[in-house]
Amino acid sequence: MNILIYNLGYKRYSGGVYYVDGLACAFAEQGHNVTLLTNVHNKSAFNLNYPNLERVVNSHYVPPNKKYNYILSIHNNPMIISSRYARIRKIPFIPIIFELPNWVRKYIPEHRVTNASWAYIKEPLKNSTKILCLANECIKYIYELSPETVKKPKYVIEGIINDIVADKVAILDIKPENKSVCWIGGNAVHKRVLDLIKAIRLLDDYKEWKINYITPVHDINNTKIAKDIGINLNMVVSPNDEQKFRIISQSSMVISTSRFEGGVCMSILEALYMKRRVISYKLPIHVDCCKDLITYVPIGNIKDLAIAIDNNKNYIVDNNSETSGIDNKTDVARKYVENNFTIKSVGRKLNDMLDVK
Repeated sequence: MNILIYNLGYKRYSGGVYYVDGLACAFAEQGHNVTLLTNVHNKSAFNLNYPNLERVVNSHYVPPNKKYNYILSIHNNPMIISSRYARIRKIPFIPIIFELPNWVRKYIPEHRVTNASWAYIKEPLKNSTKILCLANECIKYIYELSPETVKKPKYVIEGIINDIVADKVAILDIKPENKSVCWIGGNAVHKRVLDLIKAIRLLDDYKEWKINYITPVHDINNTKIAKDIGINLNMVVSPNDEQKFRIISQSSMVISTSRFEGGVCMSILEALYMKRRVISYKLPIHVDCCKDLITYVPIGNIKDLAIAIDNNKNYIVDNNSETSGIDNKTDVARKYVENNFTIKSVGRKLNDMLDVK
């Protein structure tokens, strides 16, 4: 099939944009001819080359003149442009839905969301043939926002990881540093890396801990806070996938303190694949996707977060699953991600969505 995918062009990392780039790779892996259209060159990308994946940059989102079997699109301007293009040409249209305005407001009412800025979403939902969501929880907010979508087929793919690069890093057998944690995300109000800094400060041995902070932009304020209270914070800005998986491997655990996610935090799946333990706030979508494979603490409870980190500080990882037996949970978690969120496994799910036999 010929697949046209509209994506946002970001000069810095964006989880949603990265996810869509991963979908393009998954389609290509399954043998589809994929055109990935952005308005500027994209920083958030798997950066994998497939002969049947064409990356096109057009500032006005004008696609190559081809015959397409399906069109998919991320939100914002590309979604309304692509839905109209699909409607006019009578091509099946699949919007990629996450962070709906009514969903965002429930968890972070102070977030910059207005009815006007999200009005575009209703038209693409109306024009859609099928709907792809990043979480089961998303579906009820789709119904609330657009009741006429009740009968439209909906599919959920919570995440995708760049397992091709991850496997190259895994064979290096990088040992984790003692008392080191990895945190991945931006400095938006709901991401809350400051919660992690506060939790580490509660530990008696806090000066022995190291935070590997992967972020798309320099975070001067939180870096200064960590430094002023004596916490070792190593900030890495916009690493490529190989660098990111190396940092995850060097850390003894990965922490997620986001108080809202419109899709499963990609770093959780990446950490589980690399056989690192994960501690996260108990977000409904994380529980739905990751089940009991990670450690949960109540949202915003910094004391419980500190306790969970302390309880995991002596954990040692042995990447040789055939001989370790140290913690079967990490083996189970890696297999779970391998079966559900690698490029090939997501590609099979996409084929099911398109009814490809």
